[in-house]
Order: sequence, then C-alpha cells, then structure tokens
Amino acid sequence: MLKIDLPALLAFALFAGLIFFYLIPVFENVMMDRKRHLIHEITSSAYSLLDYYHSRENSGELGREEAKERARAAISTIRYGDQRKDYFWITDMHPRMIVHPYRSDLNGKDLTNYRDSKGKTIFVEFVRAVSQSGESYVEYMWQ
Repeated sequence: MLKIDLPALLAFALFAGLIFFYLIPVFENVMMDRKRHLIHEITSSAYSLLDYYHSRENSGELGREEAKERARAAISTIRYGDQRKDYFWITDMHPRMIVHPYRSDLNGKDLTNYRDSKGKTIFVEFVRAVSQSGESYVEYMWQ
C-alpha cells in the first residue's frame, strides 16, 4: 500500500508546492505590474490636465489662484479602476495635503506624522520616492 500511496502523495505535494510557491507569486507580480502600468498611464493623463491649467495661467487666460483651484477640482474628480474607486489626491513636497477627494478633513494639513495602519509615514515616503527619482511606487495600507 505504501508503494502506491507514497508516489501519489509526493506528486500531490510537489504540485501543491509548485502552485503556492511559484505560480501564485508569479501571478501576483504580473497583476501588480499591470496595475503599475495602468497607474502610470492614468497619472500621465492627470499630469497633462495639470499642465493644461498651468499653460492657461502662463498665457494670462487664468490667474494663478483660479488655475490652481480649477486644477484641484479637476484632479479630485478623476476616478479609475474596475469599480471606479481609485482616485488621485495632491500633496506638496512638505508633505501637506492640497486636495483629497474623500478626506476633506486632511486638506491643508501637515502629513509629516501621518501613519498607515502598519505605522509607515506614507506621505513622507511619497515625498522621498519622488525626490529621488521623479516618479516611483510606494506600497502602503490605506484605511
């Protein structure tokens, strides 16, 4: 009986190990790469929107404060993702929240000590990542 069962159990264990230790991590990496690509493309569009309002300010068509307010309003309406639950917010390099579409209580606040649920000072990490390379991804937990 052992001669029959042992090879079957060994084959099952190897197959399960292949799934859990190789296929699932590869699948997760592919999905994260696709999400990063989507975010990069949508961020490029959002940047173009900001550039549009900046060019209107430079041409004299809009005053500085009006251009900033229109840009803030436009960015805060952008939604993307499968259920349109993903969004953009704007912080400065301090980090201070300029506009957050769902958490208006954060607008204008210093976020230097704001921590995610795992204790990471996420807005400081965002500033650090952007300062180093101009663009980057930061993994964090939100709510």
